[in-house]
Amino acid sequence: MASSRVPEREVQAEPRRAATANLDFCLHKYSLLIIIGRTAHLRQTGHISGEIERGIRSWDVDLKSCNLNLYLQEFLSHHTASFKGAGQKCLRHSTRVLDTQVLISPLQEQVHSEVLALLSRESAHKLLILAGQSVEESGDLLFHKGLFSPHQLKQILTEKFIDQQSSGLFSKLSLTLSCPNIGHWRKTLLGNEPVQGPFTLHINPPEVLPAMEALGEFTSLISSTLSPPSPFELLPPPITVGFLKLSRPCCYVFPAGHGDCAFFAVNGFTMLVDGGSDSQACFWKLVRHLDRIDAVLLTHIGTENLPGVNTFLERKVAELELSSDIKDDPSKRLISPELGVVFFNAPSRMHLEEQPCVDNVLKSTDQAALTLRLLKKLDIRPQPLFRPQGIPIEPLTLFQKMGVGQLDLYILNPGKSSQEYQTFMQNWPDAMSSASKSQTLPLTALASVSALLVWHPACPQEKVVRVLFPGVTPQAKLLQGLEKLKGLAFLQKPTVTTEDLERLGEDRKAKRTESQDSVKSQGKEATLKHGKDRGVKEEGKEVLVKEKGKLINGLSTRDADKTRIKETGMKQKSALSEKNTSKKGGGKDGKKEEKSINKEENGVVRNDQGKKDFPKAKNENKTKLKKDAKNDSKTGAKKTRKPSGNEANNGKKVNVNAELPNNNSTKPDAGAPEGLSTEQKSQKPEKESEQNLCGSKMSTPEDMTADFLRLREETAAQGKK
Repeated sequence: MASSRVPEREVQAEPRRAATANLDFCLHKYSLLIIIGRTAHLRQTGHISGEIERGIRSWDVDLKSCNLNLYLQEFLSHHTASFKGAGQKCLRHSTRVLDTQVLISPLQEQVHSEVLALLSRESAHKLLILAGQSVEESGDLLFHKGLFSPHQLKQILTEKFIDQQSSGLFSKLSLTLSCPNIGHWRKTLLGNEPVQGPFTLHINPPEVLPAMEALGEFTSLISSTLSPPSPFELLPPPITVGFLKLSRPCCYVFPAGHGDCAFFAVNGFTMLVDGGSDSQACFWKLVRHLDRIDAVLLTHIGTENLPGVNTFLERKVAELELSSDIKDDPSKRLISPELGVVFFNAPSRMHLEEQPCVDNVLKSTDQAALTLRLLKKLDIRPQPLFRPQGIPIEPLTLFQKMGVGQLDLYILNPGKSSQEYQTFMQNWPDAMSSASKSQTLPLTALASVSALLVWHPACPQEKVVRVLFPGVTPQAKLLQGLEKLKGLAFLQKPTVTTEDLERLGEDRKAKRTESQDSVKSQGKEATLKHGKDRGVKEEGKEVLVKEKGKLINGLSTRDADKTRIKETGMKQKSALSEKNTSKKGGGKDGKKEEKSINKEENGVVRNDQGKKDFPKAKNENKTKLKKDAKNDSKTGAKKTRKPSGNEANNGKKVNVNAELPNNNSTKPDAGAPEGLSTEQKSQKPEKESEQNLCGSKMSTPEDMTADFLRLREETAAQGKK
């Protein structure tokens, strides 16, 4: 737009000089300017004719001084017409009293110049009629390329009459404006800060003139002149033949009316983001030289981004519906680029049926429904876009090629689980009225897609390309999405290359390993402090386990010793019987046996002196054996006393220790359970030994016969004495 302002000012210079030269307006002259904007369909021509008739009948003029019926009849027969491309037409006729001009689908620059020329004419009564398609919210008049808004008209009025305000002249003119009844026309021009100047402004006044026959013919002529341009006229084929190859990353941002449109491409992949508000698509002059558009991203549903894409899709559909005779036209044989995937959040309740045209208003719901109808005809299913859960955000890889690079798309908004996204996808457009009451921003803006496109080149020296497409996302939600990406390496510096990212990754790995090593060393130092006690306990447990094993082995040896002791007992009993038969030799032999037994017991006691667990039991057994030996020597009887149960057990231990004199001489007792202290370990074997000493052995028949013989011998010996 900046480049178009220079010729505008040049066009404005001559009318301004004429206005300043002739400051007095002629009260007997009239000027009429009709501007007809975009016409999408033929069924809209009836609505445009009604707007023109309403505007002329609301012009408060004196029919005696200006006979409109006569002058309009004269216009029908004497007007001149000029035609330009894409449906642009101009009809004009001027008389001595009335100057009439009709602009059909003009360019935005032409509208500015013609409105300024209308204000510069010497006529004191001026009528400006704005008819055609307008935007649903603002009321801006749309053209195939550009628009005309209330702010632009206010700017023209201010620039035109600023010199006359300073001159102090009081010449007044009357300006009547017939414009769409929606939008901000009245509020902008007659609101808190109205336009100041030597004129009187009337916006959409009521109808004051009667119906005229020439007026009906005049509107019929204009309606017949209106012919919506075809997609091939709006998007003409290229002049040159061939396809454009893009080897390096590039991004184009187009002047898309009051909307957004961008094109991003790398070697092997192209992407179009939105299409602008112009039906004569701003991106067409570039993409018509491509063989394919790999992806199309539609950030939201709106009148400022869908019309350009819809015109492109209409051309694709028209190419499929061409008949055989039309294919002979070389301009229509040239096929538009192939279309890949389309990313578009399409609500489930969208009505795809074409609605009848009640008014000539461009609505976002109609544009979204048209987009879905055209995609369905092209057999393309739109893919939804939303931010996945988790931090950091996982990207969507659009393109990856060995030796070229990788293209990732990070979705910042909307979130998959957000209430705005769920309401939009399930209830829109039925939820438009309820959402507008509870929210300051429209639901389409809250659910708008904002995405970060990142190109990672394969060459280490090339820079990483980062492009943010915010759509119409509110700033707060956009910052929330960027907050989830702050940990990514390619966003840490203003400019970064692939080599820098690899270096940063290696540095981070080194720092992680250092931190892990430091944590491990600190953990080792902490475990060393607490590990000594644990180590002692574990060693004690190992020793106890070993001693348990030895004790089990000892029990098995005890069972073997019991059998041996029984055998020795049988031998001793047989020896006792022999002693009873031989009186003389029996005493000596008994003493020898007692001495040998005492020697063995003394040897056992000496070997067991190193044991600390069983001192009391062993000493008691020793003293008992000595007393028995003394009694036997005093009586002189040739006999041996049968040991008790405890003595037999001690005898078993004697035999075991005699066979293994060096085993368990210095080892601690292994019979104590785990977790007991050393005192408890020493006290438990002592209790067991005491219990063994107090216990008695069960008598066998052989023992009973031996005891009977011994008593008999004792009684016989006492009788002899």
